Amino acid sequence: MRDFQAHTDPLRAASLAGEAADQHTAMWGFACALDRASRALSSTITGQLKLAGLDLDRWRVLCDCTVDGGAGGSSAAQISARLNMGLEAVTAAAESLARDGWVTQKGPLLVPSDNARRALPALVGLSTWSAELALSGFTNAEVADLRAMLDRIPRNLA
Repeated sequence: MRDFQAHTDPLRAASLAGEAADQHTAMWGFACALDRASRALSSTITGQLKLAGLDLDRWRVLCDCTVDGGAGGSSAAQISARLNMGLEAVTAAAESLARDGWVTQKGPLLVPSDNARRALPALVGLSTWSAELALSGFTNAEVADLRAMLDRIPRNLA
């Protein structure tokens, strides 16, 4: 069993000897670097989305119900499960998107409006540009390796 306190108590972690302390320092540095990278990319994408009047939650819900929901749309519960996003947050984003004309609600389903479907390629272009900027200088193999490693983190924590 893992010693959770050693990973959460900086004083105890500092008292670990040699290799264990080095590993703790490396993991803490990794966590900080991952957080910085996530916040920087999120900030860049958020800035681009503001131009279209969207925030990140609304963008995620809109993309999900457009791409994964197909022509028939998706329920808030389906979107919540696919995005690993709280149902309350999905519902709030969906209500806001509906007020602004991005989606319509047909029973329990969220269906992207025709305007949203027309605007989506440009919005995806903004998001793609931000990701390409973030990954500039990386080879395709490095991007694939990074993606595989990042995909493992949620599985490890599940």
